[in-house]
Amino acid sequence: YRAKVQDRIEQMAEEVRPYGVLEWSLGDESTLGRRDYCHSPSCLAAFREYLKETHQSLDALNAAWGTDFQSWEEVAPATKQQVEGQDHLGPWLEHRRYMEKLFADYHAWCGELVVKHIPDAKVGISGTPRVNAYSGHDWWQLMQRSLTHLSGYGGVQRSVQQSFMRPGTFYSTFLGYDYKDTDEQRARYSAWDLLFHGANGINYYTLVSNTLNCPMIRPDGSLTNKAPWFFEETKELKAGMGKLFMTATYENDGIALHYSPPSIHAAEALGLFDPRDALRNYNINLSNVCNILQQCQFQFDFVHEEQMVAGELSRYKLLILPWSSAISEEESTAITEFVRKGGTVLADSFCGVRDDHGTPRAMLDDLFGIKQPLELPELAPSRLAIDFGEMCTGLVPPDVLEVPIASGVTALQLKGGTAIGRIGDAPACIMRKHGEGKAIFLNCSFSNYGQVWDAGAAGEVLEEIASPQSVTLPIRRFVAGLVRGAGVVAPVTEKRRAGESPDLELSRFTLGESRLTGVLGSIKAGPVDEDDILSFDLALPEAAHVYESRGETYLGKTRLINHRAPRGIARVYAALPYRVKDVSIDGPGEIRQGELLPLEIAVNAEDGKPGTHVVHVLVLGPADDASRRRERAHYARNLRVENGRAKTTIPFAYNDTPGEWTIVAKDAATGVAGRKVVTVSEAKRNQMSSPLPGLIRNLQPK
Repeated sequence: YRAKVQDRIEQMAEEVRPYGVLEWSLGDESTLGRRDYCHSPSCLAAFREYLKETHQSLDALNAAWGTDFQSWEEVAPATKQQVEGQDHLGPWLEHRRYMEKLFADYHAWCGELVVKHIPDAKVGISGTPRVNAYSGHDWWQLMQRSLTHLSGYGGVQRSVQQSFMRPGTFYSTFLGYDYKDTDEQRARYSAWDLLFHGANGINYYTLVSNTLNCPMIRPDGSLTNKAPWFFEETKELKAGMGKLFMTATYENDGIALHYSPPSIHAAEALGLFDPRDALRNYNINLSNVCNILQQCQFQFDFVHEEQMVAGELSRYKLLILPWSSAISEEESTAITEFVRKGGTVLADSFCGVRDDHGTPRAMLDDLFGIKQPLELPELAPSRLAIDFGEMCTGLVPPDVLEVPIASGVTALQLKGGTAIGRIGDAPACIMRKHGEGKAIFLNCSFSNYGQVWDAGAAGEVLEEIASPQSVTLPIRRFVAGLVRGAGVVAPVTEKRRAGESPDLELSRFTLGESRLTGVLGSIKAGPVDEDDILSFDLALPEAAHVYESRGETYLGKTRLINHRAPRGIARVYAALPYRVKDVSIDGPGEIRQGELLPLEIAVNAEDGKPGTHVVHVLVLGPADDASRRRERAHYARNLRVENGRAKTTIPFAYNDTPGEWTIVAKDAATGVAGRKVVTVSEAKRNQMSSPLPGLIRNLQPK
């Protein structure tokens, strides 16, 4: 099979190389399916080698699996049905992990075949699934080892992918799904939403063979209604705004979320991926944790075991363990050390009851000061009642007396921890201090916060059903208090009580000493409604020179941004330590056709030394009539300007119209622009003819 794949990929790479094809997708919506395979002789042999590396000895394997194999040749995986109701999950769980490794190895191998012929190629996949145990997508392995091109779908997987993406990866998704072709809000929102979450490109969905999906381009080549809305927004992004955010760094507030493939598989084996019950669905619980943080305007990363072992938890103040039921020995050690050095660990429920092989074992009970049973959490609608005392000070808002939750286990015992709340008769919100750090075990979950389901013809979009505000607001305020109690402070906040504005989405980036903030209002279906306006007040950590970037408006030196936005319309704010005085362009005032025009661009500050900027250079040709000049888009470019200075060259063509040309350089963050007029005169005849014979000769195939 691999020989056939190799022949096909290498032949295709050789055929398309002359045409400059750099972006490759190895498959759309690719998945291993929902079957317990592969049990073929070759896969079984490779699986046993994988187990030998993992367990070191057959005795260790038998102890972990609860088996009695007499030789490695006897070792075989179990199906999910065979481990259901069993304490030991290893025979199935570890086979799923092996298949994920095989899936990642295969895609890495395919990518190497392409790159052998096209060294600059980006190779990956598209149409990616939500977090699950069967598809084969271990995002740490895929993003770190296998993929340099990813066009995924939305949901929590997007945050996972963004966290693990290597520099230089082409990351995007397909836009354009709208079955009714009337959703202007989504069309204008989607490109900015991508940009604000780490994407560096856009794919338009233009399939013409399936009119169900209402593509961007109809079969006759005409544009659908939504296409101009998309293109208007994309044009602005290409005029410097996109490169501005791609040059900046997505901020983290000191929050890490545990990404745990063993826990994902354990949840599947134990019935915690129930498609009929939102309270018992791992993906929904994980999605809700992310949504709560984002709606409280906190930014976070996912972290993997390898990062923990490498000491990267030291970058964070808070580690959240959402249904992290299967924890490795190395993870347990790293988490305990993180707490002892002053960090805070927060677990919802069902945490560390097994090791990463699926073997029953209390991995973190000592840290939390509890003794957990092996049984699943109850996950029934209930309420967490807070017992206010000294330990609650600065941790839980005093007016949050009860929090609607999904219940944990009633048989939980305290072994050194202190409960500051109860769910019925069961202890909840249990705290245990370790030096300057602390561990918090909630004994409840937030799977009641809302439902997130795949929708569309093939899962291309998400449908979210939030619980009533009477449920979601107390949860947001409770979680925001726990997060702040860990020492986490979001540097840009919306000035309301914690979590009261779930309709407002903030994304924060840093660019040197400057800060970029993208604001989007959550969308409904339909046209942009100028009467449906979201008002907001953003507070900066200190006074800065603030610009409303899309409006090219200077708001003054301030700590408070008071503004409004219709749903679906993005706002961008740049906070700089200085005010931009002007943008200057230095270069020759006259050149001939066919010559290179060297330019030096400078962003000049009034009261400080300029840092990193992105400047969009626009070239306008001579006026077609007395009233307008025509933009020459092929000469446009976006420049990264370091310390206020950058150089570029405009290669004028021999057939460019003689006359006065205008060069415009506009700073993307502030809208401040400079202009320079350059006279282009006719080339001498010998100039126009002499380079061509040599050029043609050089282009002849050898």
